[in-house]
Amino acid sequence: MVETDPLKARLLQELAHRSSPTARHVAAQRRLALLGTGLWLVLGTAAIGIRLGPRSFDSVLVELTVWLLAASLATGLILRSGGSALGYPRPWLLATALAIPPFLIAGLLLLDPFRLFCAPVSPKAHLGCLLTGLGLALGPLLGLLAARWRAVPTRPGYTGACIGAAAGSWAGLAMSLHCSVSEPLHLLVAHIAPVALLGLVGAIAGAAGLAPRMTPR
Repeated sequence: MVETDPLKARLLQELAHRSSPTARHVAAQRRLALLGTGLWLVLGTAAIGIRLGPRSFDSVLVELTVWLLAASLATGLILRSGGSALGYPRPWLLATALAIPPFLIAGLLLLDPFRLFCAPVSPKAHLGCLLTGLGLALGPLLGLLAARWRAVPTRPGYTGACIGAAAGSWAGLAMSLHCSVSEPLHLLVAHIAPVALLGLVGAIAGAAGLAPRMTPR
């Protein structure tokens, strides 16, 4: 006789007796979340202003491309099914969340090595960009959490970590249009470190709110 995991059996029983949202409803919920996320970023970017500064066009293009790749990859894994009703394997999501900060470091510095020779900036500049970036990330974080709320039956913390990394990457994309500082320490402390921090916040929020609510017995 094959033994059944009690938690898995209970989850399947709960899902069997629960009315499932239609694909149209799920798609509408995700579109609304993405619309809110995009609106937040557009309004936030307009509020803080676009300042390209002394950076060359190529440098700005590299920044935008690297941030966009990171944000798009993480968001795609969160919202797409990957050919399974449960979505992409949860370890993929965790691996993506962990890989995004190193990817950003490599992409921003290796593709534009002239940054290594930029003059250092004051700690106030680090703090200002850090707080601004976290504010910009709030909209994507809440929007993507809402898009998957109570809809991740297995290891929701992994999905939450990827959501946090995605939110930080979208904020970094917006910040690259506002902050003209190219100094490596500033990029690491004020732009990339928040991505890792938001990944942790997302993991905690995901574990708390992304799993389907089970009826107490």
